[in-house]
Amino acid sequence: MKTKLFTLLLAVAASVGTILAWDYERVQIGDLYYNLDATNKTAEVTSQNSSDPWWSTTITTANIPASVTYNSVTYSVTSIGYAAFAGCTDLTSVTIPNSVTTIEGSAFSGCSGLTSPVYNAHVFAFMPTSYSGAFTIPDGIESIAEYAFHGCSGLTSVIIPNSVTSIGELAFYCCTGLTSVNIGNSVTSIGREAFFFCYSLTSITCEATTPPTCGSFVFDEVPKSIPLYVPFGSLNAYLNAKGWKDFTNIQPIKADNVDIATTEVVPYETSVNIAWPKVSGAYTYELVIKDKNGQVVCTLVFDAEGRLLSIAFNAPARDNMPQQTQVAGYAFTVTGLNSGTTYNYSIASKDNKGNTLNTESGSFKTTGESTALQNVTDQLYETKFFRNGQLFIQRDGKTYSVTGQEVK
Repeated sequence: MKTKLFTLLLAVAASVGTILAWDYERVQIGDLYYNLDATNKTAEVTSQNSSDPWWSTTITTANIPASVTYNSVTYSVTSIGYAAFAGCTDLTSVTIPNSVTTIEGSAFSGCSGLTSPVYNAHVFAFMPTSYSGAFTIPDGIESIAEYAFHGCSGLTSVIIPNSVTSIGELAFYCCTGLTSVNIGNSVTSIGREAFFFCYSLTSITCEATTPPTCGSFVFDEVPKSIPLYVPFGSLNAYLNAKGWKDFTNIQPIKADNVDIATTEVVPYETSVNIAWPKVSGAYTYELVIKDKNGQVVCTLVFDAEGRLLSIAFNAPARDNMPQQTQVAGYAFTVTGLNSGTTYNYSIASKDNKGNTLNTESGSFKTTGESTALQNVTDQLYETKFFRNGQLFIQRDGKTYSVTGQEVK
């Protein structure tokens, strides 16, 4: 079955009228319906009822293919259209290929039969409204679709990883149980009403050094007196940015509170989480990480309340873990390290005059195998420099990232 649609655009220029035509076909292939773009050879999954996309169907399983063939022409399936499966209450299973990079609003609204999150490698599409508790969006996902968490009143906290660059319109609309949200450092835009009616929020952390652009009413009905934690050095930017400047309690990002009596160091492939206890009388805590040659990789200074006061050289990121209730010390994750590399660390607790009260030190080795950067830094005459918030190394006229990849 197919319906052929023509959209005519009348363009009037000076004294000549020009009619331009855009042509696509709406067809059924298997159990699903598609809009086929003959020019770009792409396909969009669409609703069964073109006149009313909210009309419910009895489909129970949607296994969306990466491509479809119609009249001997192959189309790549790249998107899921507006309200494509809206009202499909019998739908219990969805698979989305990685060819899909765009999922429009309300694609799965009203799909009460879905009990698990729906997403692929690129887009987080849908969270069942029945979900309850904290949730961490899988790392690697690049965007959160419109309406993705709409009405998830049982959602209590959400962590948005550094891979995400955009949050769609009404993404967390009316998540009335949401108390905390951590927005990763790569988010550049937040759509209209994304956190509207999230009135139970008690804190927001945004790790982006440049405030993400906000659509209309992003934080309406969110208490503006709650702490908004942002990167040190970006306070003024947030104080003057649309959507963010309405908050009256903007503070530098804090280390996580932890209940710990002795320092703990947990290395990962290219990062390390360091937790340390509070020291009586400490005014600041200075964390220094050095490479095997004694060169400083980064220096982080925290105040007595765990707020990050300054950073030097290599930019860190907070650990994506919810805060713990007991407050006996702090934990912080430093990223951008080399894989399979040994580092030395020290934590100096200082009083308000700069006198050292206590120092702890040790070493750790990041997991995994050494990267190309190890070979670069083993050589002499390399030059380290900091650009656009990232650490780079120059050697023999070439530039390398901290993961050892050559940068053109």
